[in-house]
Amino acid sequence: MSKEAFIIKCAQERISEKKSLEYAPPGTHTIHAKKDGSAAVVTVTVDEAAAQELDDDLQSWLKAAEAGDVSRPYIDFDHEGKGAAAIPNRFYWDDGIRLEVEWTSSGIDAVQGKNYSYFSPEVMIDTETGKITGLPIHGAIGSLVNTPAFQNIKQLAAASTKTEPSTKMTIEEIQAKHDALEVKLAEAKEANATLQASYDEVLAERDAKVTELEASVAEVTTLSAKLETVREEKINAKIEAKNIKEENRPAVLAACLSAADDGEAVLAAFEAPAPGGHPPLKKEVVKAPELVGLARLTAAISENLKAKAL
Repeated sequence: MSKEAFIIKCAQERISEKKSLEYAPPGTHTIHAKKDGSAAVVTVTVDEAAAQELDDDLQSWLKAAEAGDVSRPYIDFDHEGKGAAAIPNRFYWDDGIRLEVEWTSSGIDAVQGKNYSYFSPEVMIDTETGKITGLPIHGAIGSLVNTPAFQNIKQLAAASTKTEPSTKMTIEEIQAKHDALEVKLAEAKEANATLQASYDEVLAERDAKVTELEASVAEVTTLSAKLETVREEKINAKIEAKNIKEENRPAVLAACLSAADDGEAVLAAFEAPAPGGHPPLKKEVVKAPELVGLARLTAAISENLKAKAL
């Protein structure tokens, strides 16, 4: 398949300030052009299907331009690719391919001043089948001109030719792209499910460890409370053995609990219980000072006299 872009000069209809212009007359036409430096003749078919092909390309182009992905399509002057005479809106079929446009101020001035009289389209043509396959991939899609090649017959003439790739996607290409995207989507969903499962597993493991730790903390707390109760019971037993007054026991217990030795030093200050009474506090035995010299001799005589008297 050989697709080439042809600039076509058309004399079918003079341009005016109307909102539409004739893009290509209906029927089969012979285009005389140059190809690789040599003269060439191409047969092209202009029908309703071609109008739909062109409009599909145009709407896709306009959408991409609005998104800022490509430059907008336009109608220029003399195929020079400079100023814009009009902005294309849509193609439609009405006894030929027509193009609805929005004129620029330059385009209106050119038409009102009769500076330009004809329109010359630029299209992609399959040179093997003669079918119009779409628009050029960028730039102007036609121009205002003054010198159509044929004045009296419905015939199209190529002013020049250039080879460009077609941007039109076939149904098979669209389906293949759709299928590839579906595969990617399925892979993404599967990967997401795997990640979610791993995440849930980590969360479950974390929750189990937290539960285990909380149980251990509770067990330690319970054991600590039991140990403290046993300790207090032992100290109370010791306090009771000392026969300490009832009103003093809370203070003694508090002192023993706060002591590192469980109150052994505190309880040692109390004597063992005497029959029928409360144990007094231990009294420190004070030794008499040792006598020396004359005092010692006097004390010895005194003790001797006491012994004889007994």
